[in-house]
Amino acid sequence: MNICLQSSFLNTKKICPEMADSQALNMTYIGLTHAIADSGSHDDLVRLSKQYEELINIYVLKKEAS
Repeated sequence: MNICLQSSFLNTKKICPEMADSQALNMTYIGLTHAIADSGSHDDLVRLSKQYEELINIYVLKKEAS
């Protein structure tokens, strides 16, 4: 399964630009985990969680630090 959390997150932000990055990222992550649970594998979930950790560092933690 080919999953790009960042792409889905950016689409969410285009639809709802007023939404906080952390909220948009969490909402997107939850939606994708449901999709993977229906038709993906454990490895897909592992890849998604790694992407989530990376994006949290980029969009949430770095903004809070500045």
